[in-house]
Amino acid sequence: MCDEGHVCMNEPNTKSAFVPVSLNNYTTTVIISEKKKRISPEFQNFCRYLRERQNQMPLPDLTIATPFMRPQLVDWLFKTSEYLHLSKKIIFQTLTLVDLYTTRVVVNSDELGLIFVTSLFSCSKFESTGIKVSDVQKLCNNKYGKEDIIGMEKKLLESINYKIDNPTSYDFLNILWEAAGYPQYNQEERNHPIIEASIQFLQIMTLDPFYTSNSPSSLAGSAFFFARDFCHFVNLWDMRYQRCLMMKKEEVREVAIDFVPKMQYCVMNQNKSSFKVCIDFGRMIENHRRKYCECIKHIQSKNTKPQCFWDNNDVKNFD
Repeated sequence: MCDEGHVCMNEPNTKSAFVPVSLNNYTTTVIISEKKKRISPEFQNFCRYLRERQNQMPLPDLTIATPFMRPQLVDWLFKTSEYLHLSKKIIFQTLTLVDLYTTRVVVNSDELGLIFVTSLFSCSKFESTGIKVSDVQKLCNNKYGKEDIIGMEKKLLESINYKIDNPTSYDFLNILWEAAGYPQYNQEERNHPIIEASIQFLQIMTLDPFYTSNSPSSLAGSAFFFARDFCHFVNLWDMRYQRCLMMKKEEVREVAIDFVPKMQYCVMNQNKSSFKVCIDFGRMIENHRRKYCECIKHIQSKNTKPQCFWDNNDVKNFD
């Protein structure tokens, strides 16, 4: 693990976009610069492939979407995946499978719990640490039998024509990190602040029913957009990211703003909430406000701005 106030990188030659600044006996980080990376034709082809796969995904029917119990079950998913040491990819693959099914098939509350545990069971097979049916039964205190889980898995896979590897918001977030020149996410170490922040924003967005009504690419773009503003970048969206997702800044901003009320609610009620996602997000925002209000004067690069949305809740900072 890294020392407090420093950023770990997978590659020793990769420099962070942040430098530590000591203020009142604690250390915070301030952005100083960012290197632009040229987008190769091969990378553009991969981005195009993901977008085409996204366009082939079934469209949600928002008239039958089931937002009830979503926050509780999504939070359970994050806690369980952390306990089982599953990757972020598996978490968002599970959410994608759940949302593809529940936005096209009417389900009740009991079925929704079964859908979540079965989706996690199916998607975990992508990793060597895949969980067994018996493990799934233990996770839900034997509420569902083996036949229930296998039967639901068949329904889930048939509903998506067995195309379980659909692109997720996390996949699109990865290509934005790649386009920006950031190192890959490492679940076992501390990562680049932009990467950590964008994951936190994406996770808190999953609690909101708006999550199911937006495409994976627009969700990833919004989380990345929030993270760059949170880290005080002036240029929140440029041609590199537009080429990756084929989305203009105005389009990304419009999607991002829809999630602001839910985020503000989580920050204000983090002490009352039992959701780990809300607590972690609230702490991130509070730490930011406490530290950055004293180190704004240290931000002097032309690439950075003195305030972000979370400093004063002014949406104009997104412009």
